[in-house]
Amino acid sequence: MKFSFSTKGWHDISFEEFCTAAEYFKFEGIEPHNINNAAFSEKSGVFQDYSAAATMAYAL
Repeated sequence: MKFSFSTKGWHDISFEEFCTAAEYFKFEGIEPHNINNAAFSEKSGVFQDYSAAATMAYAL
């Protein structure tokens, strides 16, 4: 079974911090809640078209 956690309720945390927490607790995934959150939607956000490939590479 693979475990992941949701970002719901976590504000002002960067995507890198979510990845670090997932790795530390040995989770295998992150369920983004509200992709309009600044950590995800800013111009340099991890889900923008130009950064999606880098996000996948970082997450793997």
